[in-house]
Amino acid sequence: MPHARRLTEILPAALALLALISFLRFPDTVRESAAHAMSRCAASLVPALFPASAAASLLVRRMKRGTVLTVLLTGLAAGFPVGAVCAAALFRERRIGKRDAELLAALSSSASPAFLVGVLGGMWGDARYGWLLLAAQLPVLLGLFLLFRPGKRANPELPASAPSSFARDLTDAIGQAGAGCLTLTAAVVFFSVAASVAEKLCPPLSPLVRLIFEFSAGAAFGASVGGIAGAALSGAAVGFGGLAVLMQIAAPMGEAGLSVKPYLLTRLVLASLLAAVSAAWTALYPMTPAVDALAPIPAVSPSVLAALLLALFVLSLLRRPKNAA
Repeated sequence: MPHARRLTEILPAALALLALISFLRFPDTVRESAAHAMSRCAASLVPALFPASAAASLLVRRMKRGTVLTVLLTGLAAGFPVGAVCAAALFRERRIGKRDAELLAALSSSASPAFLVGVLGGMWGDARYGWLLLAAQLPVLLGLFLLFRPGKRANPELPASAPSSFARDLTDAIGQAGAGCLTLTAAVVFFSVAASVAEKLCPPLSPLVRLIFEFSAGAAFGASVGGIAGAALSGAAVGFGGLAVLMQIAAPMGEAGLSVKPYLLTRLVLASLLAAVSAAWTALYPMTPAVDALAPIPAVSPSVLAALLLALFVLSLLRRPKNAA
């Protein structure tokens, strides 16, 4: 046990040191990959996800906040990592038990409809592909929810409290969405850079690296490959979610003392399912990836990128402090 504990302490530091050395070894790759990732966020991810995230967060505040069903539907509508954050909050407030919170986080975490239809459909030049993956994953997640019924033995209703104003709820929802998009942008940039550098170190593992590190980059890589194999790779990347999303989900879950094992098992099931569905769809209805969606660096100037990050930072400041009434 002491040796295992020492390994868990040393390994993260060793990986961080290896990443730092690798980033310094390939500065051009780091710069180009970071610029590409930031441009992708500005051109597609943030415009598609921010409005939906803000609307979903507002929905939670205006409806019966804290209910298990609301968390499930909100997480599925807003996408990673809203469901896990809400599930961890319910557990900390003793609204649901540990097992139920872990299940709820797993079942309410998925790629959002905005990403599947607006971003992934755009990459492949066919919005129907995005709708197909959405239709494939929803029955699985909703079916597992009905089967296990997380929270059925607890009363998930929040105690009666004075309702806040619509203006306050709207401001908080916009601030939370802005903070989420800022975190998402940072995670996408870091893991995209890490994936590009890892490909430099071991080129034969390029598809696997893209699949594991960051799901939007993995989906884009699949579109660049094209054909049945590329579609299967895109589907698997979206279903798995990648390390970038895992870190965003593990943070609130770990702080609450919750395990991410149910989430990982759900991700493996969805990765296999969406890969198979994507391959079958492409075999029946061949798709041509959109050239604009696969451009190495979209035409977004540095000033626009800086303005986007500044705007997201300002929006994140709109959130009400935790100790506010």
